[in-house]
Amino acid sequence: MRTDRAKGGEPEADVVQDTLLRVWGHRSFRPGQREAIEASLAGKDVLAVLPTGTGKSLCYQLPSAVRQGLTLVVSPLIALMRDQVSSLAARGVPAATIDSSLGRAEIAQCLNDARYGRYRLLYVSPERLRQDHFLEQCPDLGIATVAVDEAHCVSEWGHSFRPSYLFVADALESMGRPPVIALTATATPRVRKDIESLLRLKNPVKVVTGFDRPNIVWTAFNVSDKRSKLRAILQGVSGPGIVYTGTRRAAEDWAGWLSSIDVAATFYHGGLSADQRLRHQDAWMEGRARVMVATNAFGMGIDKPDVRFVVHVGLPSSLEAYYQEAGRAGRDGRKSYAALLYGAGDEDLPARLIEQSFPDSDIVRSVYDTVCSLSGVAVGSMPKEPLKVDIEKICTATRVDRGLINAAVDYLDRCGIWSVVPVAADGRLFVDAESGALRSFMQERVAGPSATVVELILRGEIVPAGASEADLRLGRLTEVTGLSIDQLRAALDYLHGAGFVRWLAYGEDEVVALAEARHRIRLDNVALRRGRRAARRRLRSLLRYVDSRSCRRQYILAYFGEMTGEQCGRCDVCLGRPTTVSTVSVERGPTLDAVVSEIRSGRPRSKWSIDAQEGQRNVDAYVDWLVDRGYIQPSSRLDGTFTLTPEGEKELTGVGPEA
Repeated sequence: MRTDRAKGGEPEADVVQDTLLRVWGHRSFRPGQREAIEASLAGKDVLAVLPTGTGKSLCYQLPSAVRQGLTLVVSPLIALMRDQVSSLAARGVPAATIDSSLGRAEIAQCLNDARYGRYRLLYVSPERLRQDHFLEQCPDLGIATVAVDEAHCVSEWGHSFRPSYLFVADALESMGRPPVIALTATATPRVRKDIESLLRLKNPVKVVTGFDRPNIVWTAFNVSDKRSKLRAILQGVSGPGIVYTGTRRAAEDWAGWLSSIDVAATFYHGGLSADQRLRHQDAWMEGRARVMVATNAFGMGIDKPDVRFVVHVGLPSSLEAYYQEAGRAGRDGRKSYAALLYGAGDEDLPARLIEQSFPDSDIVRSVYDTVCSLSGVAVGSMPKEPLKVDIEKICTATRVDRGLINAAVDYLDRCGIWSVVPVAADGRLFVDAESGALRSFMQERVAGPSATVVELILRGEIVPAGASEADLRLGRLTEVTGLSIDQLRAALDYLHGAGFVRWLAYGEDEVVALAEARHRIRLDNVALRRGRRAARRRLRSLLRYVDSRSCRRQYILAYFGEMTGEQCGRCDVCLGRPTTVSTVSVERGPTLDAVVSEIRSGRPRSKWSIDAQEGQRNVDAYVDWLVDRGYIQPSSRLDGTFTLTPEGEKELTGVGPEA
């Protein structure tokens, strides 16, 4: 790989351009990429905010390909790290990941390879930077720069705050403070300020390309029959799409209904096995299914440019999450649609999930201790393999409901106390026996499923040569061996019982890997409460977007700190959204007086005191009526404040306290 250098130590511009074409197959950069790449190559700190689908990863991958030294990539998403490593390998750029699914021997080998310059990029989780053993290795790795992906996670105002990100700055100092490039797809001005401060960036070059996706038509519809509305969208928009739901059960139900009306559909959620997720994803990616119905577990790292529509049939938890998911439409630049369908009471589910996502510290501690105890992990000991999270047994032992247990597992993952191992396999195999003992077994068992498995182990086709453990995907082994999955499981169980191997079958339960030996964990209740309040505020911002009476495009841009006077002219608001007035009789009287009084006060819509008496939807009907008549107009796109128009002042004389 060429590493020609111009004066000053930076690669020549033609080398960068040549690498873009030769390695990535692109003739030109997308907005913001070149600026971020050149700043990073110049050794400067960089803060890059590039929307979903605009190529953030290239901003640190391409510099890694043209300069000497290692790029350490900090990312919270193990599955995405693995996907990127595979993609880079296919392009001839050597990369590796260290994650919680690896054994100690594999981690040691990976670090040794990095020390001798085998890799250009090494991906790790933020929790890894809290481990003294790892930090002690860093000075010998030749780290040229550190890329902090999903950098919004450092801010409690970001939509996926992870406490472990708060330790990244200290880790950088212990490495000798190499240059940093921090990247995110969704960050409000407040979050961008947090990123710069909490990562201690030094005069960073700021690359913010903008959040405007002019090819996407943004819509939100208050409907009582979501199926009819979705059917109308499918009939009016050609091409593939995604339908996002709030629960796993809903994903399966919606996919079943779509199939019943002759729409080729499949579904995706975290409860599927690794093989099922891959099959369903491939069916959609290859066009055998037109619609993917999924929870928010789907989409990260998926590169399908021709998605023509993304429909949410349930409310997401925040406008950031909605923008990121809806932004998977139209990555090819062609006209696409983002539709949010909602109805009365839809906010109950995300509100309930927010409360569950920040469980009390006593519950979190109880779940941690129970998972360790069920796996036989004593205080002070460090298990050699990941631990299964048996929800049913934990429910029985703790008397805590499933939702809170799942929330506790996720929270412990965000805190770095353990890492949830992505179930990209059916289980993990640990080979305990020496090769001689395995060969003796082969001689005794000349045939049978167990002998076939041992033969593959000896040939290095299951566990790589020099390693003692590896993840297994039984579906792929069936293709190699001709055995059924049941036969393979029986063979592995037999070998496990005979003491040749240890076979940890993942099943449907989550699997976690402890970051350190079991101990009495300490949790910050103040941080839990603060996180809960921030999540509630983000949900309120989404609800204000849903009920906004101004251009959808303008609202989204204003939320992310961009102001524009230009309306899109294509969203449901600009085209004249159907109002809710038909469900409520709007009459001059106490309710109208109260609404006009609130408008005259200048208070934002979220702080109006009349909702409790009249009901939010009832009050919204009056606001709709006033907007449609031209009596009021939005004065702020974000907080829901309105002003009376001259026509309104004339027609509403005698209404409100100032009349």
